[in-house]
Amino acid sequence: MPALTAYIRGGCVVLDADTANTGAATINLNSLGAVAILTHAGATPADGDIPANKPVTVCYNGTQFILQGGSGGSGAGASIVATAFSATPTFTATSNTGTTFN
Repeated sequence: MPALTAYIRGGCVVLDADTANTGAATINLNSLGAVAILTHAGATPADGDIPANKPVTVCYNGTQFILQGGSGGSGAGASIVATAFSATPTFTATSNTGTTFN
């Protein structure tokens, strides 16, 4: 498959953060631009909603990425990957007050 050149509505990706989030988080796949990661309720994820060393699925809704699984958006147990995202990016937490995945 070709490299991802745009975010695709309905596209999902599984990320594995090296540290848990501490509040707001964004994702930037293939340098397409940082996009917010929110809960199903549209809220900023609570501390630890993106846990360290556990796969978490986020899906793009056309505006932002939404945490999958759990009632409040917790990614626990999420395991779906859509083929729309063919790239295999590396996710790295870069801030203690917010988490950015590149």
